[in-house]
Amino acid sequence: MERTSYSVAAKDKSRIRAICSRKVRGSLFFFVSLTTCFCRFGDGPYQVEFAVVFPGEDPEKNRRFFVVEMAPVTVMPHAIHLFLEQVSHGLWDNAWFYINGPHLIQVGPQAEDESEDEEEARKIAVQPFKEEFLDTLSFPEYSADFTHKPWTLGYTGRPGGPDFYINKIDNTEAHGPGGQYQHDLNEFADPCFAKVIKGFNILEEVAGEATILEGDYKYFFEYPVHIVKAIVLKKPITVEASVLEARKEGFGHIPLREW
Repeated sequence: MERTSYSVAAKDKSRIRAICSRKVRGSLFFFVSLTTCFCRFGDGPYQVEFAVVFPGEDPEKNRRFFVVEMAPVTVMPHAIHLFLEQVSHGLWDNAWFYINGPHLIQVGPQAEDESEDEEEARKIAVQPFKEEFLDTLSFPEYSADFTHKPWTLGYTGRPGGPDFYINKIDNTEAHGPGGQYQHDLNEFADPCFAKVIKGFNILEEVAGEATILEGDYKYFFEYPVHIVKAIVLKKPITVEASVLEARKEGFGHIPLREW
C-alpha cells in the first residue's frame, strides 16, 4: 500500500506551533499567575492608583489621580500579574501619556535623554522593564469575558507590553481577535486586563491636551502628560455602580486639540 506524504508550509507550521504553545502556556501561566497574585497581592480586587502631572505644573503640588481596577484575576491572570508586578517594582513611576489617538490614549516609558535616536531611546526606556523580566507577556492572553470597552486598559503589541493604552471608545472589534491585521496570527488579540473606576475627568483632561495632527508624529501629544507615581492600593476603594454607568460611553467625543 502506497503511503501518502503530506507537507506543511513553513507559515502553517509556525501557526500550529504558536496555537499549541499558547494552549500549553495558557494552562501553566494560569496556575502560576493566579497563585502568585494571591500570594503577593492578596485576594483582590486589585486596584492601582496613578498620580498625573500636566505639562508646566509642579510635580509635587499639582498631582491629580485616577484609579484602575483589574479584571477578575481568574479571567486574565497572566496580564494582571505582569501589570501588578510592574507597578510594585516602580516601573510605571516616571512614565508618560504620549499618544492621543481618536480611539485611545497610550502610556509608555520614555528615555530622559532626548538626544538619542528613536531606536536607541526606546531601548533605554524599556531597559528597566527588561532588567526585571517584566517587559512583555509570555503570550497574548485574551478573554471574551473582558473586552475592550470604553475606559478599559490593554497592552500594546504582541505578545503585549510594556506600553498600555486606555480605550476611549468601544474597541472590542478593532482590538479583539482578528482586529489587528498587521500581526501574523490574526486570531490573537490585544490583552485587555483592567478598567478605570475613578478619575474619569482627569483622563478626559489628558485627552484634551494639545496633539500633533499631521506629519510623522501624528497623534503624539505636543507635550506628553507625566505619570509620576503608580501604586497598588492596599485597601480597595468602592465606587457606586451609577458612577460607572454614567461613564459607559467613554470619552471619544472629546475633540483632538491641535497646538
